[in-house]
Amino acid sequence: MSAAVLADPSRTCGTCNACCVHLGIDELQKPRGTPCKHLCRAGTTKQCGIYEQRPATCAAFACMWRMGFGPSQLKPSLSGLLITPQPADESGEPNHAGPFMRVFVSVIDRKNAKRYRRNVIQQLLNETAVRAIVEIIDGEDEGRLYRGGKVYRFAIGERPPWARSFENLYWLVDPDPIASYYLCGADDAPPEGGARALV
Repeated sequence: MSAAVLADPSRTCGTCNACCVHLGIDELQKPRGTPCKHLCRAGTTKQCGIYEQRPATCAAFACMWRMGFGPSQLKPSLSGLLITPQPADESGEPNHAGPFMRVFVSVIDRKNAKRYRRNVIQQLLNETAVRAIVEIIDGEDEGRLYRGGKVYRFAIGERPPWARSFENLYWLVDPDPIASYYLCGADDAPPEGGARALV
C-alpha cells in the first residue's frame, strides 16, 4: 500500500473495500490478494472493524480514484479496477520522477473492468509523471509492464520467506517485449516498426 497521498474530499470509499482485499499491509502482515482479517460484515457489505485504530498506512492511503482520477464510474467497486499510485520516495530506486514512478492497475473484476481498462491504460500512459504501469489481473500468476514504449510480460512469484514487506509483489520480467506502443494525437503519423497507437 502506498505512502500518504491527497484524496479528493468529494470522493469517499462508501461500501468499497477493494484496498482491504487486494493490497498488502505491512503493519498487519497482510499480503496482497488476501482479505484483511479485520473486515467485518456491515449490512450487505464488509467494513473495517478497527477503523478508528487502523494502521497509519491504511489511514494515509487513497487510490487514484479517490485522488480525483477518472470519472465517478471508475470507483473500484464499480469499475473492477483498483488503481494504486506509488509515490516517488527517497529509496534510491531508479527511473522515478515527478509524483509517481509507478502505477499499479489491478483488475479485480474482469467483467466490469472490460469497459474501462483500455482507456485507463491510455490515460495513465499520457501522464508525464508516470514512468511505468504494472497491470495485474486478480487470480492470475502473470501481469504486464508498460514502460518506455514497450509492453513486457512478467511472472508473479510467491513471497520469499526472507522478505520483510507484505506489500510488494515478487515478479520476474521477461526481457523481450511482447508489444510496442506509442502515444500520439489524431494528426500524428505512426513511427516505423509496427508499434501500435494507444491514443
